[in-house]
Amino acid sequence: MPTIYLDPSTDETNTFVGGGSEEEYMNRIADAMVPYLRLAGINFVRNNPNDTVEDIIRQSNSEPFDLHLSLRTEPTMEALHGPIIYYNMFSPDGQSIAYKIARSLWIIYPEPEYVNIVPTATEDVIIRTRALAVIVDLGNNKNPEDAEWIRENIFRIARILVLALTDFFNIPLDASRPIAP
Repeated sequence: MPTIYLDPSTDETNTFVGGGSEEEYMNRIADAMVPYLRLAGINFVRNNPNDTVEDIIRQSNSEPFDLHLSLRTEPTMEALHGPIIYYNMFSPDGQSIAYKIARSLWIIYPEPEYVNIVPTATEDVIIRTRALAVIVDLGNNKNPEDAEWIRENIFRIARILVLALTDFFNIPLDASRPIAP
């Protein structure tokens, strides 16, 4: 079975409009993903909220992970909104997982036309990790609608992200399978 490095944001200073931080909400989503990952048989290692980006990259590179999944939000102008999935522009597998995540988010994001996939060669987590890596910016935390959507859909987001992973790794999700501790 695949093993992923689950990397929810460690940025407690990136605040959401209406309260809370990127670190708080991305870790809530990661927490909500855990039972689904176990149900799917996807092994995972999580970052530590006290880690720096350098620590996270070093940990990710210390083992042969099949995927490095970063969960973030985009702290830009209020007018901009929608999830953005970043992948290594030189990686066909990166493009494939980014598309599968975007396709899954189209189902639950209220304005699916604003879900975007962006190739990059500049994001440290993507270009410096040995594993296939994607950054999932789940929305603009300065936009009231995006911030509220994230707050109200933590479990739906977690479930849909894991479903995208099962699609990418060709893992049938068997709801009758017991969840590992």
